[in-house]
Amino acid sequence: MDSKTDDPQLIFESLNSTGVGLTAGDLIRNYILMDLEPNTQDRFFNKYWIQIEKLTSNLPEFIRNYLIFKTQTSIKKDDVYSEFKVLAKNQFQNDKEDILKDLIYYAGIYSKITQIESHEKIDINENLRNLNKIEFSVCIPFLFDLFTDFDKKIITEETIIEVLKTVESYAFRKMLVDNSTQGLNKLFVTLSRELKKHPQWKEQYLELLNFTLLEKRGSQRFPTDSEFETALINKEIYKLQSKNRNYLLESLENFNCTYRVNLDDLTIEHILPQKLTDQWKKKLGKNWLEIHNKYLHTLGNLSLTGNNSKLSNLSFEDKQKIDLQTSKLKLNFKLDKQENWGETEILTRAKSLISDALKIWKFPKTTIKIEEPEETICDLSSEDQFSNTKPTSIIFGNNNPIQITTWREILRYVCEFLYEYSPTEFNAIRQSTEFAYYFDEKKPMMAKLEFSKDLYVECQLSANMIFSFLSRLCKKIGYDPELIQITLKAAPEKNVIN
Repeated sequence: MDSKTDDPQLIFESLNSTGVGLTAGDLIRNYILMDLEPNTQDRFFNKYWIQIEKLTSNLPEFIRNYLIFKTQTSIKKDDVYSEFKVLAKNQFQNDKEDILKDLIYYAGIYSKITQIESHEKIDINENLRNLNKIEFSVCIPFLFDLFTDFDKKIITEETIIEVLKTVESYAFRKMLVDNSTQGLNKLFVTLSRELKKHPQWKEQYLELLNFTLLEKRGSQRFPTDSEFETALINKEIYKLQSKNRNYLLESLENFNCTYRVNLDDLTIEHILPQKLTDQWKKKLGKNWLEIHNKYLHTLGNLSLTGNNSKLSNLSFEDKQKIDLQTSKLKLNFKLDKQENWGETEILTRAKSLISDALKIWKFPKTTIKIEEPEETICDLSSEDQFSNTKPTSIIFGNNNPIQITTWREILRYVCEFLYEYSPTEFNAIRQSTEFAYYFDEKKPMMAKLEFSKDLYVECQLSANMIFSFLSRLCKKIGYDPELIQITLKAAPEKNVIN
């Protein structure tokens, strides 16, 4: 190899095309270490890199979250290596030791967040453990920022515990009510930035967090107590993913209890059994089939036991004698006193358990009131509605925000950007059937907007139509719509481009 002309890094990267399975972690390690002197390589590898690997069970995923936190933009798994090189150059001027020092610091935080190591504060660790039980990893970039401020003593231990509880409540309510936390990854990418635009964020961190979450709408809204209660009564809890089902029952069992119960030694018991005997049908009455279908897998009919194989489809009275009368489990309290078990009893028990659930996963409160409409940040992949909104800025990737005031400007800037991104592809798209309506200058346009020299786009469109059009245009040209972010605030009138 001619060391004067051959770039070792490029040779190493090219191995990917030969079938050698290189991860983003391999590539990043090499990028940092390869062009250093051998002694420095060894020192950096032993002092930093080995420790980083020990602190992160999934190195590429750690670095992806680290990049999201640093850039406050979404990063795809396939883009981790290329985005890391950009970050190293722009934020660290390729100072390899500075990069490693920063990585090992956040690897330490990541280790505690993901429970590879335990946090030294017991209550903080308990709340982090809960987030891990429901595998709510999309909040990690936000937690990087949170724990950085905690280390700087900007945020107190009491505040960080309440913040973690709020995030846990938000995540679990979304899982129960909406069956998904999809879309929340975008929220947590920019959440810390939203909080810190307020001058009083250091003094009112929790209040501002609650306020910000309560202001969210659509797929990002915070489910209300009423929605949460309805889901807990009617949803077939037994059919949830086991991690969520076990987390729910374990949390209810251990709420306000000194001695915690581990579900690993227990199984879930259907009080009203999955297979009804004639005796059960008679007890339930003529509507036995409807009651069974409606309530079998719901919260009110589920409990915990160590005698599942013995109980099976026995009568309620036999279950009381064998298990419920001697059970020490909180979830079984008062079941030994019940004379019957049917629809009324199942609903009554469900409401009793929900009373605790509303205390565990609380709906946030805030006293903050802001006169001016608060700004929100979305990207071009959002599925929300944008009527009655006014844009204030647009950001392309990691570039600085461009100040704007109208949706017409968004239309012009994005078309101009995508045209410059790929002129040939853009011209082909302009002439395609799918996009001819917006670009066909042979037809009379209702109102045309010039976005590049002698190139025009239809601009007689509502805010929602502009958003949908630009999102589709990004996807068609192969540019990630998540990389174009728009800051919005409420507008007093319906926003239509004239």
